[in-house]
Amino acid sequence: MKSKKSFCLGIILLLALCKPGFAQERNYRNEINFRYGILTVPGVTELMGSLLSEVITFGTYSVHNWWSTGAIGMEYSYSPKKWVCVGATLSFERTGSQIYLPDKEIKDGETSSYYYSLMGVARFNYLSKKIVTLYGRVGVGYTLALQYYTGTNSYQDYTGGMFAFQLSPIGVRVGTRVAGFFEAGFGTEGLVNFGLSVRL
Repeated sequence: MKSKKSFCLGIILLLALCKPGFAQERNYRNEINFRYGILTVPGVTELMGSLLSEVITFGTYSVHNWWSTGAIGMEYSYSPKKWVCVGATLSFERTGSQIYLPDKEIKDGETSSYYYSLMGVARFNYLSKKIVTLYGRVGVGYTLALQYYTGTNSYQDYTGGMFAFQLSPIGVRVGTRVAGFFEAGFGTEGLVNFGLSVRL
């Protein structure tokens, strides 16, 4: 009888020790991503439009020192199944440039643009291992654009919107609960995206 009690006590202790191990296998369904993208559609479209305007006006004005912050974003997603995640992403990008009058060789003004984008997103996992996940990602939504021109003798502003989208057929996440990721695609968030991912 005593040995039987000892055996039962041993089983109970073993289960208690194993319990933390089971907790580590928890399936985290919520995920937050902090991302950064370069060569975005809004930024590149603005730059190409400025260069085209310079050609059309036969060099009446020229764009100098164009710059962009890139797309800075945060995303929340939920995974109802192991192979799919759905959620929303919010991103921000600012661009700026200087406008020169070539014939006078002087600066005529500066431009500033602010792009705020909100998209619904879905991610589909091709391969999901303990540390590495390969996936594709797609998003659609809306971009609010605020643009300003401050000239030597003038000021103009414009508020508008545009269709926002992101198509990233190649994505890789490396890590477990906290991981880094890299994506290649095309759209509002850029040709290249990378950042930090946290599962909750």
